[in-house]
Amino acid sequence: MPIHKFRYLSILKEKEGELLAVERLNPSVWGMWNPLIEVLPPAPKQEKPSTNPDRKPRKVKSPGKDLADACRADHTVFLDFEKIATDPDRAQQILIEIEAEGATAVPVVNSASPTRIRSLARGCAQLNGGSCVVRVAYPELSSNVKEWVPELLAESGAKAEQSFLIVDLGELPAGHVRNIAVTLPDLLKRFPALKKWASVTLAATGIPHILDIPPATAERIPRTEWTLFNLVSKDVGALVRRLDFGDYAITNPRLVDFKKHMQVSPKILYTTDSDWIVLKGKSAKRHTWEQTRGMCKNLVGLTEFLGADFSYGDHYITACADGESIATGQGGVWKKVGTNHHITLVARQVASLPGP
Repeated sequence: MPIHKFRYLSILKEKEGELLAVERLNPSVWGMWNPLIEVLPPAPKQEKPSTNPDRKPRKVKSPGKDLADACRADHTVFLDFEKIATDPDRAQQILIEIEAEGATAVPVVNSASPTRIRSLARGCAQLNGGSCVVRVAYPELSSNVKEWVPELLAESGAKAEQSFLIVDLGELPAGHVRNIAVTLPDLLKRFPALKKWASVTLAATGIPHILDIPPATAERIPRTEWTLFNLVSKDVGALVRRLDFGDYAITNPRLVDFKKHMQVSPKILYTTDSDWIVLKGKSAKRHTWEQTRGMCKNLVGLTEFLGADFSYGDHYITACADGESIATGQGGVWKKVGTNHHITLVARQVASLPGP
């Protein structure tokens, strides 16, 4: 992975919509971007097959095959195994699958990583020249990072000069941005040997855990993580070797636990330079997913819409608005569409930032 100022990192979940969004990216995006994928426990077997037209059924699906298919040869993907920490065999199989695709897999470790996950990180570090990823939650910056971070590196057999530090602020409400912008640079000054790391990524999201938006409406949510990055990039950039920007694409860090009784409504999230346009439909059970065609027509008519040629996601929105014969649901389709557009836009946005 080339070393230069400002690169984009998306924290994604190992879900069909997000993996397909990555699979559909223009190859040029990979030159400006890397994914960090949070690996999830295997989903329970579905009674119905996937309705997503991009996913062809497989007779035999090995662990991590869909994830490996999304990775691009000769590029790097960071893998966070925290949610499958009790299943290191599956983690090992995923690493093998990705390496077989010609990509480089770098495990993520944190203060709570169990011994077997750290052992996987050590094995990968031996193969890739001492590289690993350390993920630090924002509250941990006030704790004893001077002690456990060097220990974690040593235990992983990694070197800071070849490794990547991610400072994860999680969900970032608009009212907290200014305070964090003031305190963050001073907290980072306490971090041991900060200048040695190959890169330091500031990651967060303005997407709330629950999008509480009335049906049949459109609202805007500020990209607070982008506001924060621009407020602190000068001060933090002076402390590090390379400063990167990270977010959770169009997803909150916490998974939503859908209940059977919950009403499902179509939602389309469209990223702009400073916010998300969120279009919400009515109950899909009563009004079907065909209502997304009207939602897409409304979106295409906005001045912020970047046109069908901007990304796969934009092309899909245009086709849906034009009434073409494409899938209009379920929610995974619109997660794929919105995520693909988001990564394309933000990767270009970050790459265009002026150098130090």
